[in-house]
Amino acid sequence: MADQEAEFAAHANSSVGDLLDYGAPGLRYWSDFLPLYIEAFGAVPGGYRVAQLEALYDQQRGMTLERLDAARQELRAALAEADAQLDAQRGHLQRLPSVWSGGAAAETAQRLLFDQVRCASGDIDIAHAAAAALEAMMAAARRAVFEKAYLTLGLLEPGQRVTIGGKSAADIRTIVAVAKAGQWIGGDQVRALKTVFPEGNLTATTTVAGGAQVDRIDDRNDIGSGTGKLCHDACTDWLSRTFKPDVEHKLETWVSGCQGTDTTIEQLYGKIAAAMNEVHESDYPIPGAVSRQRGPAQPSSPVTPGVSISSPPMAAELPRTPPPQTSALSDALAAPSHSPPPLGGLDRILTQGGTALSGLIQQGSSALQQGAGLIQQGTGGALHDVAAPHEAVPQGDSPAPEDRQATAEFDLAGRHVKLEVDPNHELTVDLSEGDESKTYTATLDEHGDPIISTTVHRSPGITPPDPTTDPAIPEHVHPIGPSRSDPKSDAPKDNPPTTPPPDDSSGAQLPTVGPLPRSENRSEGMEHRNRITPPTDRDQPGTGAQLPEAGPFP
Repeated sequence: MADQEAEFAAHANSSVGDLLDYGAPGLRYWSDFLPLYIEAFGAVPGGYRVAQLEALYDQQRGMTLERLDAARQELRAALAEADAQLDAQRGHLQRLPSVWSGGAAAETAQRLLFDQVRCASGDIDIAHAAAAALEAMMAAARRAVFEKAYLTLGLLEPGQRVTIGGKSAADIRTIVAVAKAGQWIGGDQVRALKTVFPEGNLTATTTVAGGAQVDRIDDRNDIGSGTGKLCHDACTDWLSRTFKPDVEHKLETWVSGCQGTDTTIEQLYGKIAAAMNEVHESDYPIPGAVSRQRGPAQPSSPVTPGVSISSPPMAAELPRTPPPQTSALSDALAAPSHSPPPLGGLDRILTQGGTALSGLIQQGSSALQQGAGLIQQGTGGALHDVAAPHEAVPQGDSPAPEDRQATAEFDLAGRHVKLEVDPNHELTVDLSEGDESKTYTATLDEHGDPIISTTVHRSPGITPPDPTTDPAIPEHVHPIGPSRSDPKSDAPKDNPPTTPPPDDSSGAQLPTVGPLPRSENRSEGMEHRNRITPPTDRDQPGTGAQLPEAGPFP
């Protein structure tokens, strides 16, 4: 036979079926010689029959490495894309603090994205290990099947001759028949044996006339003497010394090789299954995360609070069972997953009513949108539910500040800015400086025009500033128009009242809403588009009662 490694190289890309076909000619050894062994000596060790041995050889027939190779290629392609996405998310994670920081919402978003990057990194590493196991399995399986085929082909003698000691199945059948003879053997059998054993002395001689010696072959040759005995002894001796050991040794070696191949294949499949099972099936951390079972295509890991986000996670640093969330973080994330994303409402308000808010508020909302965009890109909408309402708030009822859900909180230009979306999807912006804070509430009327109301909160004993001169209030949101005590006043819009709001040391919220003032550099179209209509159904200030907020968006 050719060198084994050279043969394997020639069949390195062969299918399992082709490899088995390559070694199948060797099975003729069993089909030709096993019945002769049973006839001469009875059952072989193990009691094998030809059909059993053929089935043992074909155990792997039908196993398609091509399907495994296709799965491997698809997995490699998916992992290449996953690696690219993971690198992108690590970049988002590193840049996130520069565009969104300060406040519980920013901290929650950073922790959430970090946890998801940690989980993805670990699951991708596991998937790479599974792909490597799949690739190794294919090479090892092909090698195992080839070795069995090569072993089977090796049952034959050089030149793939189906012989034992140079004797074919027909020769051995004659030998077995003579060895199994009862009292005598026929003359034809003696002459056939002289062909099978050309080198042997199988006949007795006799002297004929003239003194010549010739073989004595009778029609019936007694196996107890003469030619009969010589032939019988030669056949039994060859069967015992050559045929029987050859069959038994090859049977033991070959059966062991086939069983070893089957065991190897099973172990390889077991390794693949174990590698695939390493991929977790629990949910990634999400806002308001509750453990749920997910499909096999998704990776897993619970949320890990309080971890550093200064650098991208490494695969070896990814614990799979971190401590549970703190209550503060749980509260910040506690939003039902089925609620619509409030960020969409925030974008709508900021787009349609952006010119009605101060530049300070617009800068803060821009930072919020940039940070939210990074989170949504990195986690596939993981912040879809951040700041979503737990339940609807009835119209006309103003929820307490603690019932609101913080969307973003940061410091800007010496003031603390907090952007919130209430359960009715109304945008509120709180500006805090010292002992005083102002709350701007933005809603849309039935025409889609923004309506902005202002509420001032101050400590007792602090004189309220003049809203027309206070530098903290941008010019384009200074309240003007008719006095709150005279809602039907026909005072012209270009002459806003200059009387500051009454002082209320009780901490009552003072409404200071009104349309935008006319500006010389403002066109009539802009004035009409940005005009803010003051509400006419609010309570009078100064009673200490909370004023109701605007209802939900139309």
